[in-house]
Amino acid sequence: MGLATFRGKHNANKSKTYWLLTQEYESGRWLRPSEIHDILGVPLRSLLTSLPRWYRWHRLSRRKRHGYLEYRITPRGIQWFREWTWLMPLSRYVAEIREWQSKNSPKNKTPGTGVHNEQK
Repeated sequence: MGLATFRGKHNANKSKTYWLLTQEYESGRWLRPSEIHDILGVPLRSLLTSLPRWYRWHRLSRRKRHGYLEYRITPRGIQWFREWTWLMPLSRYVAEIREWQSKNSPKNKTPGTGVHNEQK
């Protein structure tokens, strides 16, 4: 098996998600797939496919709360993230996240509709 390149969307989505969950680990915060999507812009469909897989690999913990699944990274997931961080273009990922957040922030939505206003 070759070395990961982190050029493709799957590895970018995985890296961004693990980065966020690692940031939230100390606070003990659990996140729903929809919350991860709202923060990172990772496609919800990708998260709904990948999160259960990462849970099966013991890289994430999962719980059901108020009828929703929530996820939190495990020490094994943090170890994976730290082992591969040196290959990840994290500065590019952070720029992509910031760009997505600026285009999708609540101030850019028409109240009550969920529709984004066009950026001028």
